Amino acid sequence: MKLFTNGCSFTWGGSICPSLWDNNGNNLDWENTSDINQQRIRSVWPYHLSRHLNVDHVNLSMGSGSNERIVRTTLDYFTNLILNGQYDHVNGQYDHEWVAIIQWTQSPRFEFWDDIAKCWAMCLPTGSTTSNSTENEHQQYNDHFQNMHYRYCNDKTYSHKYFQQVTTLACFFEKHHIKYWFSNLDKMVFTHLEPAQQQYLRTHVNWIKSVRAYFGYLFDDQTDSGHPSLYGHQQIADNIYDIIKDQV
Repeated sequence: MKLFTNGCSFTWGGSICPSLWDNNGNNLDWENTSDINQQRIRSVWPYHLSRHLNVDHVNLSMGSGSNERIVRTTLDYFTNLILNGQYDHVNGQYDHEWVAIIQWTQSPRFEFWDDIAKCWAMCLPTGSTTSNSTENEHQQYNDHFQNMHYRYCNDKTYSHKYFQQVTTLACFFEKHHIKYWFSNLDKMVFTHLEPAQQQYLRTHVNWIKSVRAYFGYLFDDQTDSGHPSLYGHQQIADNIYDIIKDQV
């Protein structure tokens, strides 16, 4: 069995790691082999949970990431496994049994492909960032696009996108026999869903504890920014393990 996780800074290690980049300007993603990144990976809850389960793990989370990024990178990862022959289509099984834990983030976040920086730009209501270094003039261009986006979007838009994103991954996981659990960081998104959407999520999607499973309930030791502390990450791993240990 292998563990797969994805999310935003609450899974990546916000406040634990002071920057999204190493000293050479490289993004601190799962592929980065620098010492600072390896220390980050071993400090956050996916690593601790993998130790509880005694399995290898993959953590594709990223600080400032959006639900759009979570869906894109998760589908990319497992699609490549399938197309590279690591999936038995006859028996519906991977070379390794997978367990996925997804930490959904705030629904207003989004991403777009930056054709100048040649990378994905991550956008929050407070600003935008790219995984590659960009000139100040180009950063202003991205910020302008980000501001235009938020001028025309609203809570109704975000909640419907959220419903599409959650159901997309749930259906994909179920089709390819991947055990999964979801948890949510956005407290308000459910209030803007249609009643039928709420009912569907409640009855057809697998959540940690309940459909309104708020990720923040999994820890109480946090930093000034609200992110889990080093001990908070251990609390998250302990709590998730207690919930899923009899089902994996």
